[in-house]
Amino acid sequence: NLARAYLVKGGVRLRLGDRLGAREAFLGALALDGGLKDARRHLGRIYQQMGETELAIDQYAELRKRYREAHQARFWHAALLASLGRFDQAMAALDADLEVHPQSPLLRLLRVRILATASGKSSSGPVEAAALFAGLAPYEHDVYSIESAAMVAAALGYHADAVELQRRAIAVL
Repeated sequence: NLARAYLVKGGVRLRLGDRLGAREAFLGALALDGGLKDARRHLGRIYQQMGETELAIDQYAELRKRYREAHQARFWHAALLASLGRFDQAMAALDADLEVHPQSPLLRLLRVRILATASGKSSSGPVEAAALFAGLAPYEHDVYSIESAAMVAAALGYHADAVELQRRAIAVL
């Protein structure tokens, strides 16, 4: 299958650090088979790394639409929208994504982080914050997750917890 050959070529180019060559190969794969999830996911990451945020958002949006299980793409889609200050779109995407993945601590944390960033305070109460922090156990070595938890803790007024979480984030680095 020629589309799969392009997909493999893109993976090789990506491992060699050739983002432009990888991008062209993944685009070739999608031109032949628009349903290649890995090609679309890699393209999103490549566009993101190249600063082509709108193109990355488009790739992640397509993954969200086509694949229920595209958990990481859902996260990056909303995070990129929020990074551009498009908080309403990010929140709408996250609300829809949380209907698909209601127990996702990363999606829930991102939602609370966006609320804290967009409004200066979170509407989440201490009980939800405690549940979020408890749900982060599998992500205790992920700097973004720890820093997000610190931001949420600070927004909710848990300053000692925020400081401790920042220390943990630094230790992970």
